[in-house]
Amino acid sequence: MKRIVICSILSWGLVLVAIANQPNDTIDVKNFDPKKFEKALFEKVNTYRKQNALEPLFHNSVIYKVAKDQTDFLAEEKQLSHDQPTAEKASVQKRLVYYLDTKQYAVGENIARCIVLKLTTNYDENGKTIRSVAYTYEEAATYMFNSWRQSSVHNTNMLYEGFQISAIAAYFNSTTYSITATQVFARID
Repeated sequence: MKRIVICSILSWGLVLVAIANQPNDTIDVKNFDPKKFEKALFEKVNTYRKQNALEPLFHNSVIYKVAKDQTDFLAEEKQLSHDQPTAEKASVQKRLVYYLDTKQYAVGENIARCIVLKLTTNYDENGKTIRSVAYTYEEAATYMFNSWRQSSVHNTNMLYEGFQISAIAAYFNSTTYSITATQVFARID
């Protein structure tokens, strides 16, 4: 009987954790959870790859450091850029080598910023611009994903079959109500 009770308690605990981490949660300006957004966007990219007969990307913690480095840099900047002023981190290629000592690789980077909790212009799933508000992590991830689909370079990164690993790092600016995210894609040989 004790084992059944313990298993039941553990099962309910797992259910509560799963419920607590839903991407459909409303974005709270004071308690933004970047992991919820990163997960929702990562899943959208992998679903898109599967729809195009490609293998899903595997999350990689070292690639996350590369993405986070750029996102942290962008958190201080007003303009989006793939470059940094520091020579050793000037490009995504140099940041990859900085965090992962490798000479054989392929790498790509997608960056975007979207406004949440305010009426703004976004792309819908058909590529049409719409006036809408992203209230949830899921909605914000959808609008950012849709913007990447509309850019040939970003879309190519998402659908490049050579990429195997990836990570997304996001930052929320509570003053501008904007989410900035960097997704790094890579293949390490």
